[in-house]
Amino acid sequence: MEDRNLKNGELLIVQGQPDENIYRLKKGVIILYFSSHDLKLLDFIREDEFFGFSYLNNHFAPYCAESYGDSSVEIFDKNDLDFWIKNSYNDFLQEGINKVKKRMYESGISSEFDIIPFFRKVDIIDESFFSRFFAYQLVRKAIEYLESQDTLKKIDKGKYVFKDTF
Repeated sequence: MEDRNLKNGELLIVQGQPDENIYRLKKGVIILYFSSHDLKLLDFIREDEFFGFSYLNNHFAPYCAESYGDSSVEIFDKNDLDFWIKNSYNDFLQEGINKVKKRMYESGISSEFDIIPFFRKVDIIDESFFSRFFAYQLVRKAIEYLESQDTLKKIDKGKYVFKDTF
């Protein structure tokens, strides 16, 4: 097992590269996204969640993992994983794989309401960050809707927090 600290925007996993590790987020937030002709946001990994799982798939990373803010991860190598699998952690690992695969093959985001669950997974909603993955107009509509419901507080240009977590 290895610990690694990541800075904001630093890539931990590069889509298509060989990867035989599983990762556990110790601190911060990691985003998972799929890159093809555009970027598809798959998930936000929060503290104590596991991700990676290429070892159980085809040994190549099916997506990118990037630090959203400063983060710290534990990296479990193939030998650690053999122990996990032999000791019945396979169901737990398969659940993580299925969660990301489901999102990879879902149809696209079609309304501002589809984006709001992603907003709830971060401490600070950064408009420019979300515009990397979703049409800017949908991001704006989602923010405007939440502002009209008096649930967001603007903290800086293009940055918001939910009032119930502020």
